[in-house]
Amino acid sequence: MTKKLFTKGDIMDYSDCMPSTISWALSALAYDENRMVDHVQKLFPSFKTHCWSHDNGSHFHGVTIDPRIRIWHWHRGTDGYDTLGKLESWFNNFCVGTGKDGTHNGMDRLAHHAFDDAKYYLEKYDYIYECGHSQGGGVAPLDACLCVENLTPKHVHADLFSAPPCVTPTGAKRINMYIHNGMLSCNRYVMPGDPIASQALRMQRLPLLNGEDVGEEVILPDLFVQRIGPGELLNHSCRVQNAAYMMLITKYSFEPPAKDLKLLSKIHDWIVN
Repeated sequence: MTKKLFTKGDIMDYSDCMPSTISWALSALAYDENRMVDHVQKLFPSFKTHCWSHDNGSHFHGVTIDPRIRIWHWHRGTDGYDTLGKLESWFNNFCVGTGKDGTHNGMDRLAHHAFDDAKYYLEKYDYIYECGHSQGGGVAPLDACLCVENLTPKHVHADLFSAPPCVTPTGAKRINMYIHNGMLSCNRYVMPGDPIASQALRMQRLPLLNGEDVGEEVILPDLFVQRIGPGELLNHSCRVQNAAYMMLITKYSFEPPAKDLKLLSKIHDWIVN
């Protein structure tokens, strides 16, 4: 059955929503690669979108541009166009070794490829938003650092949804330095019961799993949780991560702008149906 994001006469422009709301919408919609451009065009008629895909769809990312001076660089999570693409995407996750810079080798490779693809667009804007879910949430802060180090934006912000650690304590010093200097800000949205938030990826005694979280942690409400056993893996899936549409209630003192809630509710309905 074909999923329909909108019904006739239901199109409206949500471009004035909070930037973090748009970050989540783009991070979630990125999983529907073939229709991503169409989705964005219907949600934000004034925005422009460019996408890149590599290695059987194992790496999919893009930029969505608000002509008013801001740009979003979004990164899809682990997936692929076919079985080979999915395996290649998972291979990047399992390249957990780190170099002297303390950065996850697989995600660092993806971050550099993504930055090279998008640099032409990123360098034109003063405000850059990096965002992604799962693997994309691990790549986003690394790309945010590349933006700070190689471009001249006024500010870079990263919104990370269900993100695994992408750096060791050594690598975290690089990100935290930019945060402390005011050049970069970062929100890391976490859902209760999400296995990606477990201590298994943050074991200080194991060099290859010595993960460090970065940014300000925002705990999402424990909604739509599906308990399916010891791993509770669905708590991490994009379908369940749609509970992030309630993030505004957490983040903005129970007074979320109505337009933001309408957008997030619409994306939520699109994912679960």
